[in-house]
Amino acid sequence: MVTPVPGVVNPTKAKAQTLTEATIEFRDVEYRITTTDLESILSGISLKIHPGETIALLGRSGSGKTTMLKLINRLRNCSSGELLVENQPVRNWDVIRLRRRIGYIIQEVGLFPHFTIEQNVCLVPGLENWPAAKIKSRFSEVMQLVGLHPAEYAGKFPRELSGGQRQRIGVARALAADPAILLMDEPFGALDPVTRAELQREFLALARKVSKTTVLVTHDLREALQLGTRVILLDAGQIVADASPRDFLKLDQKVAREFIAASELLPGLDFDDHRSGHRGSAGTRAGHASSFARRGVGCRQHFSDDSQPGAFRLSDPAAVPWRYRHAHRHRGAGAVRIAAHSTQHLRGPYGR
Repeated sequence: MVTPVPGVVNPTKAKAQTLTEATIEFRDVEYRITTTDLESILSGISLKIHPGETIALLGRSGSGKTTMLKLINRLRNCSSGELLVENQPVRNWDVIRLRRRIGYIIQEVGLFPHFTIEQNVCLVPGLENWPAAKIKSRFSEVMQLVGLHPAEYAGKFPRELSGGQRQRIGVARALAADPAILLMDEPFGALDPVTRAELQREFLALARKVSKTTVLVTHDLREALQLGTRVILLDAGQIVADASPRDFLKLDQKVAREFIAASELLPGLDFDDHRSGHRGSAGTRAGHASSFARRGVGCRQHFSDDSQPGAFRLSDPAAVPWRYRHAHRHRGAGAVRIAAHSTQHLRGPYGR
């Protein structure tokens, strides 16, 4: 049992948050590996993350995504600036209490190989001295949330499970103590494309069932657009873009355009908000709307002729990527309209 440290935050006495308050707030945060380093890993980071948001931290390798994530649960400490968690400076939190209130999901899962699945999932509730009956009930609850039968998996060991099953167990363990915050560091990156797509869909369904503030690290734009309510683009340790999935595709920013081009998300694409349930923009018409397929693992992309605002004009049909189907020429437009319905599983981390 952890003894409260004088002057350290007691989470049970913390003031209840309102919807306008930030669960996590970065205020001009800088991080250097050592105080003598001339270059910062992160600099000038200012960001508010509100309750229930899923923030996708997007960027190339070395841009500072994972470092930013680790500052939240104090696996790293800010060199300067202020980082607040639940309205309290992170430096004032007892580090053990802080980490037990944050679910952490990583690519390698990190299950203890000598623990059974039930022991792995119930680790934090046990450390928190929950009653045995409550722990048992919570185990069943979170296992059902991630689509696994509690009795079937309770006595198994991680080595007996597939990669997708182990990743589901990692999510269940992160949820077991009912934390307000989830940190996810490329959790689906090591999985095959089909399993990855399944888990991403399950995550979206789970996000609707449990109200968690989630920070997701990814280098995959398609994943960021699909899972995030906001996309934060990092480059060289700085935030260079902060936008909703729909608005991200309209950004006129160099690094953002590079990601969009590399992901084959071309200008003129309207992103379908998979959470709100409404399609396209106000000017979108049937047959011209576009979205990531809600239930499929592919995506649908539609491009129209010059008469549509912001449309992508393609004069050379041979330039159309192979998977875009049903190209036909508009009468008098002199352009090609592509109504592309990809039904094939996307490769790698969605196309890589």
